[in-house]
Amino acid sequence: MRSSLALLALCIAVLCSRASADGPVLGKEVNSFQVRLGLRVSANAGPCNNIRCGFPFPVDWPEQKITILKKEIEGPIKGVSIRDVGGGVRQARFLVSKLAQGETAEMVYTIRVERRSLAPPNDPSELSAAESTASRLRPFLGPSPYIETKDPLVIEAASELDLTSFDSDWERVKAIREYTHKQVEYTGVKKLQGAVRGLAEGGDCEERTSVFVALCRLKGIPARSVWMPGHAYAEFYLHDKQGKGHWFPCESVGGDFGRQGDDYLILQKGDRFRDPLKRGVHRYLTETAAGALGRGAAAPTIQPIRERIDRYGKRRPLR
Repeated sequence: MRSSLALLALCIAVLCSRASADGPVLGKEVNSFQVRLGLRVSANAGPCNNIRCGFPFPVDWPEQKITILKKEIEGPIKGVSIRDVGGGVRQARFLVSKLAQGETAEMVYTIRVERRSLAPPNDPSELSAAESTASRLRPFLGPSPYIETKDPLVIEAASELDLTSFDSDWERVKAIREYTHKQVEYTGVKKLQGAVRGLAEGGDCEERTSVFVALCRLKGIPARSVWMPGHAYAEFYLHDKQGKGHWFPCESVGGDFGRQGDDYLILQKGDRFRDPLKRGVHRYLTETAAGALGRGAAAPTIQPIRERIDRYGKRRPLR
């Protein structure tokens, strides 16, 4: 009898915890696919020596699980590693010791990606912006590369956005998205230009993401960019009624507010990174090669390898 009551109590507790979970709702279905990520380094213009190379490597998120299946190395490569560089992103690194003119070295990981969709909680109206922001969230309230929250044009856009008539912070963020889509005309895919030029000239998913993130931050709502090969969208941060914070997706082109599909590889979340192989602060952690070239040497040519493997084993560019 006691064991039956204990089991009943446990079931009730589990059900209550599920009912009170106000974060994004993970889809039941898991979309699994394979991806090849790597970097090809070529000495096209002349010999090169001791070249330190790196490329972004994805991490696990609630909606994404990464499993390494295979590692392929061609050429004089050593010192292969995957390192956490902070901010929820990793970097795969290796050293190319020496390449004669015309030679190529290549490092590739084959990974399995398990993705689930995201949907809003049952009652998002109970979500709220944090009254006090923890130090870990402060980077998501200020400027980042191409998210120019201190620029007069961006500040003016935020001041024109009146959110006082909305009853919940969820509706306020939704209004920021609608305002962003009206202000940033979708003019097609182009090189990243950022929030300022996005407001002035329009842009694509990256400009809409930049403007949305900037406006959220200026309205006191932490927000960040999410990057995947060929696409970008945003996430914003709200607290549930228990005071626990959650990141929610906001698609930059089409889609229902607060929902995100499961057919993309999330390469990184965030928009302010320091690459150990480069100087300065960067919007994305991208493929790079740096180091001593040696006397009479030339800079190497690098080519990212981003491929999706279909069910028949064929590879196609990851978009």
